[in-house]
Amino acid sequence: MVDTRGKADARATLEPSNILRLPQELFQMVFSCFEHQRDRSSWLASIATVCKAFYPEAEAALYRWVEVGRCSQVSLFCRSVVKRPHRAVCVRTLIISVRGGSTVKQHLQRALPLLINLSELKLAVDDPSIFNDLLLGVPFRLRCLVLGGSFCPSSLEDILASQPHVRSLSLEFVGAGTERTRREISRPDLFPHLDTLAVDTAHYPFTFIKHSYPVAHLSLRKAHHDDIAHAIKLFGPTLISLKVGRFIDAQCTSACFWPTSMFTNAHLPRLQHADITDTYHLEIMLPRNEGEMSAPGLHEACPALETFTWGLDERVMLHLYVLTAGTPWNPHTRVADAYANVLFSCFPTLARMGLFTTTTTTSRKRRAQTGTDSLPHGAVFERGDLENIGAPFRVTEGMLIDFRLSSNLFGREGFGAPRKC
Repeated sequence: MVDTRGKADARATLEPSNILRLPQELFQMVFSCFEHQRDRSSWLASIATVCKAFYPEAEAALYRWVEVGRCSQVSLFCRSVVKRPHRAVCVRTLIISVRGGSTVKQHLQRALPLLINLSELKLAVDDPSIFNDLLLGVPFRLRCLVLGGSFCPSSLEDILASQPHVRSLSLEFVGAGTERTRREISRPDLFPHLDTLAVDTAHYPFTFIKHSYPVAHLSLRKAHHDDIAHAIKLFGPTLISLKVGRFIDAQCTSACFWPTSMFTNAHLPRLQHADITDTYHLEIMLPRNEGEMSAPGLHEACPALETFTWGLDERVMLHLYVLTAGTPWNPHTRVADAYANVLFSCFPTLARMGLFTTTTTTSRKRRAQTGTDSLPHGAVFERGDLENIGAPFRVTEGMLIDFRLSSNLFGREGFGAPRKC
């Protein structure tokens, strides 16, 4: 039977050998698309068995981004790269977060020197000797470093000094033992390239950082007044974005009700984005003094500010929706509207302000979009035109999914770093 050209071409397109003729660069691009998928391990393991040509790229993609959360998984990973060192060369990102950690120290001691191409490391363990003994003298040059656990290592400054190429640093020492072992960071030669810094200040006060490093993006978690004031004093001239989780307790004054109190007589000439989230002590509720909405020096504090978001305790949100003294464009003004007017008046470049609290959703679609059950709910105020709309801002109320996602300043939260390198 005579074979037509069309049938021959159709049969040729189905031959597996044609797939194998793809350039190596295209192979790498295809596999890299699955590196951060939730089910990437099972997918890559399956495709590695399709043919021998797929195996090297699937293996490289599998080891390029590694996350382990149990000691047994850490031991398995270490044995795997020690047995086959070509796998260690593939590792770019390593995330280890385990309780304890002393049982994996010996395994890590053999594996870490093999990870010559590692650029992102998160190491959260409760045994400080792992930091002290294993992170000095390693061959890799990190761009992104996250350290955490129950105890701060005694050689913290030496570890940081050994990684001068770090651009993103996160300190997550959250155990009570940190208060006994924490160390100051004061060497001026540290972090010549540091761009992004995140610190959990619950047990590691920000006042322990003594030098004004060139930080552009700063994230503080569980911060008290002293932490915030010290951070703004150190990094105010260089900050572009500021994300603060304030903890409101009995030491706070009534002025602390308004997040603008953070900027009293401050100087942040480059700050473009401020994201403030308040957590109240259960027994504390600050009085709302509307005369303290502004702050001394607020007009000059942030001349480049573009977005301002304020995450509220639900009890505080109710206080912002009561009526207050009217304005020329609205005789029945809510407290939230009055506060927005203060901000738009003080910050000449402010484009949007968001007030939000969180609610729990049962929508599968919403959970799939955001990856969480908690959704922001509140209002977005956008700068308006008095002549055209009769008010200095427009208000949109409801679910703030789009606004909150667009103002996410610090990248991939799952990695624990404030901003992706």
